[in-house]
Amino acid sequence: MEIGKKIAFLRKQQNFTQEQLAKEVGVSVPAVSKWETGAAMPDISLLMPIARALHTDINDLFSFRKNISRQEVDDFMAKLHEICVKQGYQAGMEQAFELQKEYPNDNYLKLKTANSVIMYAFTVKIQESGCEQQNSSEGRSNKKENTLEKNKKAEGMTKENEASEDTGKEEEDEEKIFQNYLEQSTRLLEEVYQDEKLYDNFGYRQAAAISLSARYIQEEKLQEAEQILKDLPPEGANTSHLLARIYLKQGKTEDTRLCLNQAKVRDLINLLADIRILFDASIREGNLTEALSLAKEYYQVRKAMPILSFVHPSELLTEVYLHMDDMEQAAEHYVHLMDEMIETIEASWEKPGVLPSGFSLYQVTAENPLYHPLLEHPVCKKKLEELKRKERKKSERI
Repeated sequence: MEIGKKIAFLRKQQNFTQEQLAKEVGVSVPAVSKWETGAAMPDISLLMPIARALHTDINDLFSFRKNISRQEVDDFMAKLHEICVKQGYQAGMEQAFELQKEYPNDNYLKLKTANSVIMYAFTVKIQESGCEQQNSSEGRSNKKENTLEKNKKAEGMTKENEASEDTGKEEEDEEKIFQNYLEQSTRLLEEVYQDEKLYDNFGYRQAAAISLSARYIQEEKLQEAEQILKDLPPEGANTSHLLARIYLKQGKTEDTRLCLNQAKVRDLINLLADIRILFDASIREGNLTEALSLAKEYYQVRKAMPILSFVHPSELLTEVYLHMDDMEQAAEHYVHLMDEMIETIEASWEKPGVLPSGFSLYQVTAENPLYHPLLEHPVCKKKLEELKRKERKKSERI
């Protein structure tokens, strides 16, 4: 980046006017203007004062650095929101893409710049919408108070029509500006995704793939989006919702349903695993009230998805009541737990993959010392024996 453009970039980043910078450095406003347009170069004696005024150093002023750190990118992106709100969306995007041009090979900066285009467009629109509603409300209030407006109705309508036309043109110009930056940001995402050096650094490439596929879906490039998502490894990000949107747009309702049902099961399994970890933490801390609440949540989530037959809803309730020394409640839920395990074994007759080969629910339960006090209860002991018989019957069928 040329030094004039760099001065302009840093000045805007600091929210300085040309007048403010001129005053800080001790020169005229036209002098600053000439630097920024490239019509003149600052005197060498002014380089240090310029750098101090812009909170940088001479190396940065001359763009001698080849790299930018992730922290510096994050700091700039934090400022970018304020720039877009105070100076306008276009001013913010100009600075973002100027910085990206200064460090054209930094993939982290490319990703952040590309994603900022949509993110800050919505942010600015929401803020503007809130201001318009407030102004409209204040305007209506003023009209009620001002009876002279009734006599100027025709004149007011004319002005409103003119304002409406101006607003329409402004919105059209804003849309063109947004589309221009959107196209630039899509190219940045494509550069990151296609960068061969990133095949060993999957994080950046995966992030670019997710954002790029979402863009392609918006542009109705459904085959390209689908191919990108299918090329991602299965252990990577969850792409089910994006794929489902593609299938739905293609009219493949059955594929849409299958894709989301699989995602739903996966999400619920992860949720149950998270609840289990929180439950264990509560037990370890001796917080049995929280543990009971988590056990009930676990039970309700699992009951809502009967397809998860290998997950037993009463397991945590049995455990927490044992820790609470409430043997009556523990025995009741233990009986339910045995019934749930028996259902799992029966389900495995129809679907062999439900239980791992050689896995014994009876053995795991019988050898768990936590459950041993319940075996003195006749009903619990009887249920455990029923589980044993059911498992033996399964092995005979095999």
